[in-house]
Amino acid sequence: MEIPEDHMRCLSFSEEAPDTTVFFQVILLPGQCFVWIGSGRAKVTSLVAAAATPYDSVPSTTTLMTGEHASEEGSALARKLAVFLHMPVLCSSNLPQNSPLLQAFAERKLKDRLKTLMGS
Repeated sequence: MEIPEDHMRCLSFSEEAPDTTVFFQVILLPGQCFVWIGSGRAKVTSLVAAAATPYDSVPSTTTLMTGEHASEEGSALARKLAVFLHMPVLCSSNLPQNSPLLQAFAERKLKDRLKTLMGS
């Protein structure tokens, strides 16, 4: 997605999952994106960066900040978003660990909203 150099887009929304409300915040900047997903307090407790490299077809990830919700699901989500958006992504997934259905629900809702935002 191309964003004009002098523009930024912010998106905040929530979705009702079967057992909880999932909150989302997306900040699209020229050439990069920040995503926060959570179901509790609005707090960044983990942060993962993902970016494509010329050395591998799978984006590389690195954990910038670990916390109570740090997990492989956060890295996987950052990697998927980097592929989906074709840009580097900073992702903070603050969903309960070992809840794959909630993770899948959040990922699907986020991608649906991003498709709408990107106009595809």
